[in-house]
Parts: sequence; C-alpha cells; structure tokens
Amino acid sequence: MLSVKDPELVNQMTAKSWRMWVLPAILLVGLILRVMYLGERSDFPDFHQPVGIAAYHHYWAASMVSGDWMVPEGLPDPEISGHPYVVPPGYPWLLAAAYQLANPSPWTGRVVQLFLGLINILLVYRLASRISGEVVGWLAAGAMALSWHMVFFEQELVGATLVITLLLQAFLVAGKLSEEVTLGRLIRFGAWLGLAALVRPNLLLFVLVAAVWLGWVIRASGKICIKPVAIFLLSFVCVTLPATLRNGLSSGEWFWVSADCGVHLYLGNNPAANGITPVAEDVPVWSPFLYPSLVQALSQSEGRTLTYREASSRYADRATAFWKEEPGQAIALTLAKARYFWAANEMGQDSMIALARHESRLLRNLPFPYALSVAAFLLGIVVWRRNPSGAGMPGALAGGLPRRLPVLLLLFVVAYAVSLLPFVSTSRLRLPVMPVLFVFGAIAAAEIDRLYQRDGLPRAGLWLGALLVLWVGLSLNVAPSAIPPGQRLVEQGLTHARAGDWVSAEQAFAEAIKVQPQNAAAWYQLGNVQLRQGRFDEAARSFDQAVALVPDYAPAQLGQGKVLAQKRQFDEAADLFTAVLEANPSLAEGWLLLGAARQAQGRLQESGWSYQKAIHLAPEIPEAHVGLGFVFLAQKQWGEAEAAFMRALELQPGMPEATDGLRRLNTVRARAPR
Repeated sequence: MLSVKDPELVNQMTAKSWRMWVLPAILLVGLILRVMYLGERSDFPDFHQPVGIAAYHHYWAASMVSGDWMVPEGLPDPEISGHPYVVPPGYPWLLAAAYQLANPSPWTGRVVQLFLGLINILLVYRLASRISGEVVGWLAAGAMALSWHMVFFEQELVGATLVITLLLQAFLVAGKLSEEVTLGRLIRFGAWLGLAALVRPNLLLFVLVAAVWLGWVIRASGKICIKPVAIFLLSFVCVTLPATLRNGLSSGEWFWVSADCGVHLYLGNNPAANGITPVAEDVPVWSPFLYPSLVQALSQSEGRTLTYREASSRYADRATAFWKEEPGQAIALTLAKARYFWAANEMGQDSMIALARHESRLLRNLPFPYALSVAAFLLGIVVWRRNPSGAGMPGALAGGLPRRLPVLLLLFVVAYAVSLLPFVSTSRLRLPVMPVLFVFGAIAAAEIDRLYQRDGLPRAGLWLGALLVLWVGLSLNVAPSAIPPGQRLVEQGLTHARAGDWVSAEQAFAEAIKVQPQNAAAWYQLGNVQLRQGRFDEAARSFDQAVALVPDYAPAQLGQGKVLAQKRQFDEAADLFTAVLEANPSLAEGWLLLGAARQAQGRLQESGWSYQKAIHLAPEIPEAHVGLGFVFLAQKQWGEAEAAFMRALELQPGMPEATDGLRRLNTVRARAPR
C-alpha cells in the first residue's frame, strides 16, 4: 500500500501537479502573442479602415446593425439589399452579432477573433489528445498558439478563424460518433458543418465525403446506415436553409448560400487565370463591391437586364467554354493549382500576407512555416499508419476506435484541397487544413521524442533526417507571386484617404504609380486626392491618365466630370455624366452628379428627375435627398422640400447642407404672404 511518504506516490502527485498547468501555460502564451500583435496591428492604416474582402465584411455587418447602408467613399454600391448574397453570409452574420453587442468597430471583430483563436487552441488540444494522448495534444496546441498564420489571420476580417472553430467542433463530435452513434451527435455533426458551409460553401464536397465516412462507421458496427446518414445530411441542409430562403425571398433567385460560384469559377478558369488570383481579361480586379457592375456589363453585352442567376450562369458557361476550347491549358492550370495548395510561400491578395509578415516585428519571429507544417504532417501520417491505436504514446487511448477519426481528418484535407481546384489557391483559403497538419505533425514529434528517450539519438536522428528531407523538398515548391507591385501601396493610400490624411494618401498613390505606371486605380485615386485638395488641373491629368489606361473606367470618367463641374463648366460636365450613364445606367453616383450639374444649369425639372433616379438606386445617399430638397425649394414645393431635408438628416444627423436647407426653407416660408 502507498503512503504519503511513499516516493512513488510523491512522484505521481508531482507529475500530476505540473501536467495540469501545461495547457493553461500554452493558452497564456497564445494570449500574450495575440495581444502583442493586436497592439502592433492597430498601428497599420488598414486596421481602422479595412480594405478588400475585409472592407466588404465590415461594411455589411456594420450596415446590418446601424441600418445605414451608405457606402464608404471611393467604393461602388454592392447593392446587398434586394439581391442574393454575393459572398457567403456566415462570417458577416457573426460580425453583426458582435457589433450589436459591442459597437460597429473593427476593434470588436478583431478582439472576438482573438478569443476564437484561443478557443481553437483548446479545441485542437482536445482533438489531438483524443487521437494520440495528452502529449500529442500539448504539442498540437502549442503549434496553434505559436503559429504566425493563426496569429495573423485572427486579426483579419476574412472569416478564416471562424471556419476553423466550426470545423474543429465538427471533428470532435465526429470522434464521439465513431464510438457510439446517437441522434444528438448526428444532428450536431451536420449542424457544425452547416455553419462552416455558410462561411466556406466549398465544404459541400467534404460534407458528402463525411456522409460516406459516417456510413462506413455505422456499417462497421453491423447496423443499417441509411437513416443516420439521412439525419446528418438533413441537419446540414436545415442549418444552411436561412441563407437559401433569404436569397429567394428577397430577390426571387434561389441560390443555396451565395451567388458568387459562377464568377469565381470563371475567374479561376480562363485564358488569363494564374491559379492564385481571381482575375480575367474583362475582370482585372475582383471585389464583391464590383459584382453589380459586372452583372451590368453582361447585361449591356446582351442588350437586356440579366438577373444574378443568369449572370452566374453566363460566367459558368465561359469557364466551361475555356475547358472545351483550351483543354491543355485548362488541365495544366488545374495541376498548377493542386501544386500551389502545398506551395512553401504565401499566396494572398487582399492582405498581402507575405509582406504583412515581413513588416511585423512579431510575426517574422514566430515559427512553423507552411512547408515545415506539411512535412511534419506527412511524417505524422507514416507514424500513425505504423501505430494507428497510439500504443506507447503517453496518455494514448486504447483500442482501435480512435483510428476512425484520423481517417476523417485525412479525408477532410484531401476533399478540401480538391474543392479548391475549380477556383484558386491562396494562403487564406488553405488555412483551415493547418490544424489537421498540426495534429499529425504533433504525432510525428511525439514519436521522435519517444524514440530518442528509448533508443537514443541514432534512431530518432533517422526520423529527424526524414523530416528535414521532406521540408527541403517541399520548400522547392514555390508558387508565383500574386501581388501586383503597386497594389499594397494603393491599399495603404485608400486607408489614409478614408482617415482624411490626404498627404500620406497622395504619397502612397504616387509611389504606387512610380512602381507600376500602368496602375489605373492608382491614377484614379491620386486624382481623387488632388480633387479634394482643390488642385483641379492636376486631378484632371490624373483622371485622364486613368481613362487612357482603361477607357471604360466609369469612376475615373466621373472624376473628369467632377473637375469640369468644379471649374463651373457645367454644360461639359453634364454631357460627360450623361455619356457615362448611358453605358452605366445603374450608377447612383453618376445620377447624383448629373442632378447637381443640371441644377447648376438651372434645369430644375431634369435635375429633380436625376436626383430621384439616384435615390431610387441608392436610397441611403443623403446628398441626393439634399439636392432634391433644394430643387423643391426653388420650385416652392415647401412640403416636399422639408421632407427631403429631414430624410437627409435621418441618414446623416447634423449634416450641414441639410440643416442649411431647412434654415433657408423656414426663412422663405416666413417671408411668404399668408
């Protein structure tokens, strides 16, 4: 019998006491690193003014909470209301919930994701421990805590962290299903994957693979699998149903989750595609903000207004035609995308991930490059195949049940990689597989340590050598750069401009032009900054240069008209706005500017009609209501004028132009004969 003085009991108690602190220590390190990067990230200009897909997510979520759908300056109206979702709604819904509880600030979303990152560390620990024991759980959790990929993306408003959380929850439920199939577990498994699909719809392929895996698990126990698999799939469908219903009821177009599948299929399969950037000759820059204008361009080419369903079908047809007409190029492109998924370097356009890591003092010193993670993953598969039950691992589960869960994880990696082949491969899109890489990498690390403890360095050295060879070999697989030379500078300029720092914005745009003289967006944005500063001749030259590079660049053409209007050349400005609107009739800003030009010409009836057209296209633009109010005031329609000014103040409380309009209206009313 053991006593308190028994050395064996003391050793057991000591081991238990320090082991209970390992996971909290890992979480604490993860928290410290994330707080450090949050502070560092807050100094970057795009922290408070997100760009790219992050800007779209923030705009959507903040507008849902505030009810103000006013588009940030310099961005086209994405027309979210009344149309099917153009991007999956799961992540914006989470952001909106966070903004509702706190405030619509990028700080809120980033702090929420910081805590999601800590939850992911805990979930990976539970997952890895379930497969191969406590030590493997610690190693996998440590990799999640220290991984610069995780720290980086937890501060980007792109949804990558959320989809990892949802997938890890699904995997944990699947582990319990592999032991005993119950109704609750079937429903939860389908529900977690349904929520993940609302963030990444390409997970549908894995859901079908998971259904086959579930059938295999059930058949292995000698039971009939049809009903349980049906329950799992029904749960998945029910969770995604709100997005489908919203798409159909709001627009009459029944998209499953979002309407972007067709355009992304085309951007990934066309003669100009490179496999890592969503691009085509007629879509040089992709942004969900631009989708309404893309649909409009298709409508003009066919001479009739197309629905989003028809536009998606047209883009899918173009992708299919590319495969039929250029099968060799299409196959080579697909094989390249398969290789890029495992490429050692970082691929990303929205956040410029490689450059962002280089600019961060913290990130560039954190470990686990992608090639090393993949190398450890491959070695971990070998270790697991040699010892699928985890025998010999400290704290490992006994028996053969755990082997079913690793099979599902491996199927996920394969299915997820295949699901991206029709589209593009980027660091952001491949991030969800990294927790699985860490789990198997931890198995490899634990095995190497076990061999070292048992047999010494020679035996463990063989495995370390194999890891090194794999790492070096994978490091040779490098994808081409997807980053246009001046794009990062343009994004920096935009964030400075939205913050009102015109000097820094102009410097960034000018530097972008110096690096990439053919960058039409940089010329256009430079013209906007110069126009803001009253330097009309310089702005005109910048807008002219943008239009020379891209003749149908409607925003730059409107910029040309703005310069003419500022020079009081209202006839020329109105003619230019009219020409732009003939090609882009749904451009709300164009109708607003035309209304102002017609008003300056004294053509009040045409001006009022233009303002009303702008309001019809974008009811949330306060300037259109103010302009219409002044037209009504000039026409002595005082009731209509008051309503227009009041509506502008509802949209933008304290707006000086609307307040001035009401003051002038009251003055005129007071002077009018009774």
